Amino acid sequence: MRFAALLAAATLIAWLPCAARGATIAVSSTSAAQAIPESNLAGITSNLIGPSLILTDLNLVINRLVHTSVSDLHIELRAPSGLRIVLIDAFTESGLLIHKGTPDDFIGTIFDDQAPTNLAQAKGPYTGTFNINHKSVGNSPLSQFNGLNASGTWTLYVSDRAAKDTGTLYDWSLQFSGTPVQPTNEVPEPGTIFLIGSGIAALTFRSRGRKG
Repeated sequence: MRFAALLAAATLIAWLPCAARGATIAVSSTSAAQAIPESNLAGITSNLIGPSLILTDLNLVINRLVHTSVSDLHIELRAPSGLRIVLIDAFTESGLLIHKGTPDDFIGTIFDDQAPTNLAQAKGPYTGTFNINHKSVGNSPLSQFNGLNASGTWTLYVSDRAAKDTGTLYDWSLQFSGTPVQPTNEVPEPGTIFLIGSGIAALTFRSRGRKG
């Protein structure tokens, strides 16, 4: 019984630093470029596969989306769990971007809850890192994914909700930050083996001392 308890404690002590060690992984969609139909609520969808992490932070990166007025766009993100969050509402829905009717695009645009600058304060092509806080979607909308396992299919929904302007989604990605999920059948790390060995040695020494 004492040996089993010692073995369990040694394994736990060795595993804790690994579990606490965070990771950040960027994953890009492999979907082909898609035209975004004008004034169409269904819009388009594009997928990518997330890593096995318990999320502590998530950023959306629109690497290249060309459009004659990005204020027409409605953007949502769906997690593998089924949680679907609105990130951007179109100007027709009283979203944060004012309608301009000019080619302003999203090029290297990062939506990050922690960014100090709001997207509404920037100008096309909106290259850089921005928060998307607004009364239409609330504050830190991406934080609603925190605590989920990122493993599985993530889906980006993009629709154009106004007339005349059109565009194309070429490339997007997600930046996942979190704690790696510990496999149940993982081989113990060297630190675990060392602690177990030390425990066995200490237990053996104590048993011999009692016999003498």
